[in-house]
Amino acid sequence: MELVKDDNENGNPIFDEAEVKLKMGPKLYEAWERGGKIAEELENTGDEKKKIVKGDNVLLDNLAFDPKEFGAITLTFNFLTKKITDKDRFKYHLIQRDAQTGEIVGGETFIIQKKPRPIFVAEAQNQEVDKDDIVTLSAETINEAAIYNWYDMEGNLVYQGKDMEVSADMAKKFKLEVIATADGFKDYKEVEVKLKPNRIVSFTPNPVDNNLEVTYKINEGSSAYLMLINISGNNNAVGNYVVDVDNDTINIDMSNYPTGVYSV
Repeated sequence: MELVKDDNENGNPIFDEAEVKLKMGPKLYEAWERGGKIAEELENTGDEKKKIVKGDNVLLDNLAFDPKEFGAITLTFNFLTKKITDKDRFKYHLIQRDAQTGEIVGGETFIIQKKPRPIFVAEAQNQEVDKDDIVTLSAETINEAAIYNWYDMEGNLVYQGKDMEVSADMAKKFKLEVIATADGFKDYKEVEVKLKPNRIVSFTPNPVDNNLEVTYKINEGSSAYLMLINISGNNNAVGNYVVDVDNDTINIDMSNYPTGVYSV
């Protein structure tokens, strides 16, 4: 099974302006699986049966059907708002060949008409948070009926809706997909949840007589320590204190330190 642009077509082929996705029905997928899953110019998605066209001369090869067995394939065309031009008509061919002889035994020609429309973009803000925080990623509305999908970077759909809550246990990226329900136009935006740098949050009291409480936040790292350095006069008193990365406070006995100004 081949997917090819029309040789006599001027301008961009459909796969340069739209996301062309094919979906194999169960029988077709089983036939492709039996034949060794041979394919060219196709990109995987989170669903094994769904593939995205990467270029011309797409090939699903060695489809091993049983006698009298048939399967279905579905093609969808979603224009990408960042890639569209003034071209409004596209032609695309699906060709079925006998694997042994190369003879054409079936196929379909698709004519895709594009109507003018206001352009929109997918938009959402990156977030910088502390570990274990619950953060809400919010897509900006496009002011028309739309579907908002959130995918992980492996292409798996993790949430459908404008606002998604996630736990920030580590830095991670998501891909937002916005699809206009009126005509299927779509756009993507990569959104990142970043962990804030490790830091000292506060220390009290200041000035200190005996006991100093230091509040800190460790977002990344398996070990950490605090260093106290006397930065006043000629006394170079230094103290190192290992801290628990799963905690956020440490109490330090300062009674044996000489009077002075200290950097933490």
